Amino acid sequence: MAQLKGPTQVFNINTLVVDTSQVTELGTKGWSDNGNEYVYLQGTTGVVARDWVVYDENFTTTRLVADEVGPVAIAPTAIVVGQYGWFLVNGVGQGNSDAIAADASLYIDGTAGRVDDLSVSGDLVIGAYSMTAAVNNVATVYITYPHVSNDLGGGAGTITGPASSTDNAVVRWDGTGGGTLKNSGLLVNNLSGTVTIASSSVASGSTTINLDFPLTVSGTSVINGTAYVVAGTDVPVTDGGTGASTAADARTNLGLAIGTNVQAFDAQLSDVAALTPTGSTFIVGDGVNFISHSAAQSRSDLLLGTSDSPQFTGIEVGAATDTTLSRVSAGDVAVEGNTIYRAGGTDVVVADGGTGTGSISATAVVLGVPPTHHHLEQ
Repeated sequence: MAQLKGPTQVFNINTLVVDTSQVTELGTKGWSDNGNEYVYLQGTTGVVARDWVVYDENFTTTRLVADEVGPVAIAPTAIVVGQYGWFLVNGVGQGNSDAIAADASLYIDGTAGRVDDLSVSGDLVIGAYSMTAAVNNVATVYITYPHVSNDLGGGAGTITGPASSTDNAVVRWDGTGGGTLKNSGLLVNNLSGTVTIASSSVASGSTTINLDFPLTVSGTSVINGTAYVVAGTDVPVTDGGTGASTAADARTNLGLAIGTNVQAFDAQLSDVAALTPTGSTFIVGDGVNFISHSAAQSRSDLLLGTSDSPQFTGIEVGAATDTTLSRVSAGDVAVEGNTIYRAGGTDVVVADGGTGTGSISATAVVLGVPPTHHHLEQ
C-alpha cells in the first residue's frame, strides 16, 4: 500500500482505493513515499490486481494483449469498467507474468494482462524489465513510463533469436514474420569451410535435400538436383544408384541377375580360368578339379598311348568310308571284307590265287578241275 501526495499536498490517497466515480482529473500524476509514480485512469473489463494495461489519449485502459500500441501501466488492484484508480507508470512494483527469469526484457504474453520474457516480434514492452523471477505468475518489475509500439523488438529491421544456439550453425528464419531466427543442424566449419548436416536435423528414411545449384563433393562428385540420404528413397540407376534396397533387386536392375544374366560362381570354373592355354593341351578332370594335360598325356588318358593296346571294331583309312580295316579272325584282318593273307595264317583259297591247302606231297601237281563237257554220240 502506498499513500499518494501531490506537489501542493492537495490530496493524500491510498493506491488500493477504487473510486466508483471520478474524483480527480484523468491523467493526474501522483507520487508515493518511495518515489513511485502513478497516473489516475479509468478501469476496464476483466482487470485484476497487478494486471498490465495500455491506455489512450482519453485515459481509458485496455488489458495488455498482443500488437497493442500506446503507453503501459500496472493496476495495483482490480479497477474495472465504471471505476477509477491509480496505475503505476514509473518505479518498482509487482506485475502479472508468465514464467520469467530475473533481469529479463519483457514482452506481451499470450494471456491478457501479463508479460513474458519470450521474445515476440513487435511486442517488446519498452521501458520494463524483471527484477526477480516469477513466483506463482507474479514478478517484481521496474518500469519507466513503459509503452508498446507493435514495432520494436522484432519488427522490420530488427532481428531476434533464441536464447542459445549451436556453434557454427547456420541460422534459419522462424516463421514468415521476417524478424525471428532459430537454430539449425546445418554446420559450417569456420576452419576448413566444410558443411556438415547434423544427423538430428535430417529424418532418416524421409528427407531429401533439394539443391538449386551444382555442389562439388570431395572435389570430384557433382550433385545438381536431389541428394539422397542413408536409408531413404532408393537411388535410381539414372542417378548412379541401383534402384533397389536389396542385393537381389540391385543385380536384376543392373542386368546382373545370377542364373539369368551371369553365371553363378563355381569352383570348377575357377579351375578352368586358372589354366594356362598352352598349345596342344587338353582340359581333363582328375576326379576333383579340372587340370590341363599335354597331347601325349591325353592319348594315355584315352588309352591310346604307346603302351596301350586299344581295340576297334574297324578302322577307316583316309577321308573316305570305302577303305575299312577290320578283323576276320584271330591274327587275320581284311580290307573292305577281303582278307589279307599272311605267312602261317589262313590258307589262301584258289579264287584268291592260292592252292586252298596249307601242305602238298612231294612231286604233287595242283590241277584244276575242268568244267564238265557232255558229248553226243552218233
